[in-house]
Amino acid sequence: MAHDLLKVEGVPGLVKSQSRNCIINTNSSELKQAKIAKQRILDEIESRKKIEDRLSNLESIMASLIEDKG
Repeated sequence: MAHDLLKVEGVPGLVKSQSRNCIINTNSSELKQAKIAKQRILDEIESRKKIEDRLSNLESIMASLIEDKG
């Protein structure tokens, strides 16, 4: 496999796999940073979803309370 990898000209840490026709980042610290950034985004999405669910629940409770009083 290593024999089909070509360096990407002008961009250190990137190689092109001819057999898979893709670009591969061989810089492990950049890969680690990308994974951390992705996890932060996923955590933020999950947090927002929880907030939206809580808000929806509160809206339902308020609507029930208003309906009961009316």
